[in-house]
Amino acid sequence: MAACPENIIQIINPHNRGLSNISTLIVQCGAKRSWKIYIPVQINYKISVAVAKRFLSQGKHIKAEDTVYDTIYTRCLKRGYIKEMKSVLCMVCTKNIARGKVIKPGFLKQAKLIHKDDKVYVMAAHHRIKIRMKGVALSSDSLGEIMQVKNLSSGT
Repeated sequence: MAACPENIIQIINPHNRGLSNISTLIVQCGAKRSWKIYIPVQINYKISVAVAKRFLSQGKHIKAEDTVYDTIYTRCLKRGYIKEMKSVLCMVCTKNIARGKVIKPGFLKQAKLIHKDDKVYVMAAHHRIKIRMKGVALSSDSLGEIMQVKNLSSGT
């Protein structure tokens, strides 16, 4: 392989996306006697992720005090991780999570905040006009879901 002037060497990511933990880079020389080599690289950096502060049992509603953030190497983070506290709040454990374990998205599901037959208030507002009525939830639903309610005033 011919020597290449420093100002002509290029390092290219051929994947058109960010680098993953294990990837390949291309190093090439753009001189008259050009060459190209593929170099396998292993990228390992630390990131702050949510970890169980105590044992979390299946079905437990997670609160802020149940988690702590720890800095862990990315190569150890298989099957995802959670970076933001808001991502674990209003969630329920789908399996037991041991103390000190990384909390992964697959270990959680949205908590049902309203349960079937709960008494609820239905409110509609537009500028200064507000309409409020009592109702009963017809299903159990999570945050952000559209729910059906029986209006207790009209019976519908």
